[in-house]
Amino acid sequence: MRFVVLLVYLVGVLPPSTEVQWVDYIAKEELGIDEFGVEVRLFDDKRVDMVVNDYAIEVDWASKWSEGIGQALYYAHATDKKAGLILLVKNSERDRKYLYQALVVCRANEPKITLWAYDTDKRQFMSIGQKKGLLK
Repeated sequence: MRFVVLLVYLVGVLPPSTEVQWVDYIAKEELGIDEFGVEVRLFDDKRVDMVVNDYAIEVDWASKWSEGIGQALYYAHATDKKAGLILLVKNSERDRKYLYQALVVCRANEPKITLWAYDTDKRQFMSIGQKKGLLK
């Protein structure tokens, strides 16, 4: 059964549902990253979700924003890159409070953390505050 679900996802019948599937989808479909930039393993066996240009990026669900910030900072330090965080939004009304909380911390932190939000229903990046988008 697990094989059938994986096969259905791979041929595009089912949309991504897990965090790992969304990382792959965003990396490939939105950013054009090949396998090399997705899930980079560090010296301590921790895994960075994406390494893109000057960024080490953690991808997490919006409700896990505080956990994502910590991971993004650690990955940035370990890779000598800038910290980036993509928050996956399932429900924009419900997740709005998480985006706001994350934005406050990301803007106040030094070094800065670049924050993006990705709407999993619309399959597109969302505007946060006064800036839009991601690395485009």
